[in-house]
Order: sequence, then structure tokens, then C-alpha cells
Amino acid sequence: MKEIKLFILLLSISWCSFSQEVIQGVVADDSGMPIPGINILEKGKANGAVTDFDGGYKITVDPNAVLVFSSIGFQTQEIKTTGKTTINVTMKEDIQSLSEIVVVGYGAQKKESVLGSISQIKGEELLDSGSSNVTNALSGASPGLVVVQGSGQPGADDGDIFIRGNANPLILVDGVEIVGGFANINPRDVENISTLKDGAATAVYGIRGANGVIIITTKRGKTGRPKVSYNSEFSVKSVLNEPDNVLDAFSAQSAFNTGILNDQAYTSGYASAVDLAHWRDGDLPYIYPNTDWFDVAIRDDYATSLNQTISVRGGSDFVKYYASAGYLTEGDITKTEKLFNYDPKFKFKRYTFRGNLDFTLTKTTRLNTSVSSRLEDKTNLVTEVTLAS
Repeated sequence: MKEIKLFILLLSISWCSFSQEVIQGVVADDSGMPIPGINILEKGKANGAVTDFDGGYKITVDPNAVLVFSSIGFQTQEIKTTGKTTINVTMKEDIQSLSEIVVVGYGAQKKESVLGSISQIKGEELLDSGSSNVTNALSGASPGLVVVQGSGQPGADDGDIFIRGNANPLILVDGVEIVGGFANINPRDVENISTLKDGAATAVYGIRGANGVIIITTKRGKTGRPKVSYNSEFSVKSVLNEPDNVLDAFSAQSAFNTGILNDQAYTSGYASAVDLAHWRDGDLPYIYPNTDWFDVAIRDDYATSLNQTISVRGGSDFVKYYASAGYLTEGDITKTEKLFNYDPKFKFKRYTFRGNLDFTLTKTTRLNTSVSSRLEDKTNLVTEVTLAS
């Protein structure tokens, strides 16, 4: 009886070992490019494999097993092996996991493998700032990156960027150096922005990257049906707090006189007691005016801004595309007065267009093209007039 039980046990073990299946295949991305390093596990067991340089894999599993395909930056997929010996998998990008991939000067790395001081900002974070200017949207978004804005004038509100105190960093958009700043790139066209802050910048770009490097990656096409997006933003801006305790003309000139006496510079606009009396009494307002310049220069109501963008994204295995068109108009809270046909009011209009095409020519060859354009219409006040005799 013991011999029969032993025979049945050996037979069952032999049957299980011979009933295992060999599954093989290739793992690729949306464009058909093989992906090395994809983890493949038999669900519920400590049995796995990793794709090779050509994206190929081979694994021995039990009948009716479930294979789990996973990697940082891609969506995890579970596929049953029932009745299959070859399983080719197309991995889909996982937008939520892309934050774990950092774009550096020489490609892309996993976040935990980056040794240099590099930070990355996603495009969605730029939009949270509400700013239509990419430069100002970076303010406070990355450690060590400081944006100093010297003007709020529409169309001239670009901030100066400092990386760890160094001005004029090297700026690259889709791998191409940009001269003159990137303030007027449409924020909705930005996929992510990486900032290189230390020796990692100099190692790749030499002396040009000594002050830091900002790498901007714009959105590209994805395999699938065309996806059309339309966004419209309307904003209102007004003065939050008016200055308090502003000196009137009499008090200001009295303080100015005190400064002249302290400096002993008596030829620098010292006002006599008679002049001060006229400013105090207001009896000659055209000669001794008492003007509230804040009230003269700033509107009592508000200014508006309208930002609209329409984009289309899609593609096939051969070509992927992304195209967008944007329109921005901004007003200002400066008070102006129209004179005949001339309107000195601050106005700024911006028209943007971007088109990105990615061609997969072969399994190892890609052709990426990017075209962008910008048209600006800006009206400024005349702040200084020189009269010639």
C-alpha cells in the first residue's frame, strides 16, 4: 500500500513539472520601440524575469498563470497566459509615475539614481500658479531657484531667474538653446521643467552651464485617437491694499527742506516759508498743486485677462503629433485717458502656435520635429518726452 501511495505522489509531481508552460514575447512602448528592464512576475509566486536589451523575455510558469508587467513610468499590466505561448505587450505611460523620471542633460534617469542636484516641475504645477508667464510660474516652485519680477506691466512682466544666486542660466527647450528667455511660452504646452543646479550642469554643457541649466520639455503626441482639448481662463486683477499715511504736498516739501538743511545743499530745491504757506493753504492749486499720484495713476475698478488654448494630441505607430494654438489678452490697472484717436492704455496680446511631430522610421530610428511661433501686440505708455528746440 505504501508503494502505491509513493508511486501516485511521484506521478503527480512529474505531471506538475511537465505541465508548466514556457511563455515568451517582446515588450515595447507606444511607438513600437523595445523596452529593456521591464519586470515580469508570475502573480502570487516568487518567479520572475526581466526583458533584455531588445525587449525580449522568456519565463516558465504554471498553467493558467497571470503575468504582471511593471516598471517605473509605465502602467502595470496583468495578462493571463491561458492558451498562449507568445505574449507581446505594449506598455502605456503612467502620467502619475512620470514624476519618478527626471530629465537630465544626457537623457532621463530614475529619480533615485540621480546623484546631482536636479529638481523637476510638472506642467500641471505651473498651471496651479495661475500665471500666463512661465518665468513667474516658476517662482517658489523649485529649491534654489529665485525669480525676481521687476515690473507688472502686461507683456513686460518677465522675471529674472537666479539659480543659487547665479544669473543668466542656460535655457533649453526640447534640446535647443533659447536666447532671450522663455517667458512667453504657453504654459499649457509644457510637459515638465528640469533644473540642473550643480556640477551636473557643467559636466554636460561645459562652461555654458556654469550658472545652471533649465531644461524645458514640451508635450508630444501619443498613440491613440485624436484628443482635442480646449481651455479658457478669465481673471481679474485689482489693487489689494492702497498705501496708507501718504504725505501731502506741504508735508513732503517740509521733509525735503529738512533734508536739504541736514545736507547743507541749499541750491537743491529749498522752498521758502511763503511757498510752504501756499502748499498748506491750497490757495494757488495750479502753481502749488497737491496731487494724489496714486489716485491719478491707478484705476478704481479692475483689469481683466483672458487666456485661451486649443490643442490636439494623438498618433499612430508611425507618427505621433501634438499641436496647439493659444491666445492671450491682458489689460492693466493703470489709469489712462484717450486723446483723439490715440489710446495710451496698456494692452498686451499674444498669439502662440506649437507643432510637434515624432516619426518612428525603424525600430531603432526616430525623427522628432518641433515648430513654434509667437506673435505679440503690445501697447506701452509714453513715460518720457524730450522736447528739442
